[in-house]
Amino acid sequence: MFLFERLCRVLLVNLCSSYDVGENEGEAPFSDVLLYQEVIVMIVTSWRKWRAVWCFVMLGVALGISPGQADLRVDLLNVGEGNAALVRFRNEPPLLIDVGNPRSYHPLRAHLLRHRVEKIHAVIITHPHMDHMGSLIPLLSHYEVPRIFDNGQSVAASDNDFYRWYAEEIRARPEYRVLERGDVVPYGDGEVRVLHPNRLVSDWNTNSLVLLLQYRGFRMLFMGDANFASEQVMLSAPHVAQELRADVLLVGHHGAADASSTDFLKKVQANFSVVSIDSDNVRGYPDQETVQRLRATSRTLLFAYDHHYIRIWVGADGRYEVIPVGKESSP
Repeated sequence: MFLFERLCRVLLVNLCSSYDVGENEGEAPFSDVLLYQEVIVMIVTSWRKWRAVWCFVMLGVALGISPGQADLRVDLLNVGEGNAALVRFRNEPPLLIDVGNPRSYHPLRAHLLRHRVEKIHAVIITHPHMDHMGSLIPLLSHYEVPRIFDNGQSVAASDNDFYRWYAEEIRARPEYRVLERGDVVPYGDGEVRVLHPNRLVSDWNTNSLVLLLQYRGFRMLFMGDANFASEQVMLSAPHVAQELRADVLLVGHHGAADASSTDFLKKVQANFSVVSIDSDNVRGYPDQETVQRLRATSRTLLFAYDHHYIRIWVGADGRYEVIPVGKESSP
């Protein structure tokens, strides 16, 4: 029985790893892996011969069935204090939306290495706060990035050397470009559409890019540090408000008290909302009243600090699955 259990566990590991890296990366939805796992657990825990035989039949059927192909995946990374997301279409170098803070580069780089990322399609920085762009300079020392975007927020008034370096190292590059409302960044068979801002004001968070990732009917909103003021601007523009519905919402300003109004969340109607922040955050994020609003308007609320990363699989038919990869398992 011990050898039989070992063989089943090896089979499961091989199945999971074949979907996660290498030539087959992203080709099968995670439901396949979950099905294999359930079947193998049934086999391992079986003590009656007829039940074990039935389980092997189920496993054979499962191995021959693929509910669909996962054309797109989005990994929302646990980078501590900040945001970082990896968007990847099959056979395409990934697109990064924010890259976390300067201390986030180790987990970001580890994730890229584990998933055999050799090239990057583009990087979009929602705004140049350090917890969103802090790992960009070291990233550029390891990867060639042919397209870099942000919101054009002026950093000239800051006396922080890091912002000066950002201006000198990033914005001086010929591949750098400013995004604003109405711009579209094509990616694979999908696109990233800019919903905000249409103009810059004095507040950095209000100026954060709000991005809509669209693919075959699947929609995901990346809010950056957008706040109540940002939300009101979008709600007040009819042609933007009608674009706000999303299947998955990356919550604005890390779940702070000044973002995620009830009116905005009702317009988005997200099935899944994700708060990207560290546990025991120094600023007290997420705010508990904000958490209550999110729970009231989302089917499922997830927190990045609870997991290695949160993965969204999207098939060619637009159907999707959200899979939190827990800290107790290997990412």
